[in-house]
Order: sequence, then structure tokens, then C-alpha cells
Amino acid sequence: MPAASARPEASPGTTRSAAASPAESTASPAEVAAWKRTLEALDAERAKAFWTLDLDALDRIYVPGSPPWLRDRALLAGYREQNIRVEGLRITIDSTAITRRTSTTVTLKVTDRLTAGQAIDAGGTKTTLPSGIPTTRLITMTSTPGRPATPSPAPSRSSEREPTAGWRISTIIQA
Repeated sequence: MPAASARPEASPGTTRSAAASPAESTASPAEVAAWKRTLEALDAERAKAFWTLDLDALDRIYVPGSPPWLRDRALLAGYREQNIRVEGLRITIDSTAITRRTSTTVTLKVTDRLTAGQAIDAGGTKTTLPSGIPTTRLITMTSTPGRPATPSPAPSRSSEREPTAGWRISTIIQA
């Protein structure tokens, strides 16, 4: 899922700790946990897209036309052409921190890694995906118009179209 975006300013009320990195804002553990759950919900939707080979599902994960959307769409289209599905795709998030936020965006510093998954071809041959090494990225998410820039306490699974309360990934860059 790995283009840099304009640097958003911190929202009113955001404080920065003198001991923290100047780019990282202080946030309550509950707020960080809520953003982690939002990312986990997006990862689950991505796993579902790679299992069902559903290109349209990427529109619910990424901002359509964004660099990560284009990369995953090309990858998924290639898998679709070859009829290769990915079963049990799992990304484990090791750490999450809020680095920037505005009224419509949040940038998270995330360390994660691939921990499970297997590719299954049209003939049923299964190939286990190798576990990944922890990688740190800056992931910027953008809210759907009309939605506030706060995560859901627990991302909703009640709506197939809105699993993450309107949040979409707009950029992913190496940290």
C-alpha cells in the first residue's frame, strides 16, 4: 500500500509534547487505538478485495485516483487476469502514532508487516506468502465530505459500503 501530500497543520486543540518528535502530536491511548482499529478495518476490506478479486472494493479503501489506489488496482487487476486469489491476507500493526491532523485528514505513523496469506491459482495450487519485515510508513487518510476527522470508536461493520465511517487512504510514504 505504499506520494507525499501537502503538510497539514495540526487541528485546534492539538498539543505537541516537548519530549515527542516535533512531527508527532500527543494523543490519548484511546484515540490512537481508535485510529488503529480504523486501519485494521481498511486492511480487512483490502484482504476481502484480494480474495474476491473485486476492483471496486478498492474505492472504499483508498481515495480513487490516489497513488496507493492506482498501485493496488494495478496489482489486483493483474491477479484478476491470472485468476489468482489471496486467502487469509493479514497485516499486523505493531505501532501507530498520530503525526498530523486537520478537520478532514489524519496522518498516522504506522509500523506494520505482512503476517499471513496465501495465493491460490486457478488450479487450486496454494503458495504461502512470506512474512514481511516490519516497515514504517506515514499513512494519510481523508474523510468523506461531511464527516468529522475523528475515527469511529469501533469501525462499523453494519454497512458494506462504509466499513470505516468514511475514511479512505490518500497517501502512503516511507517514514
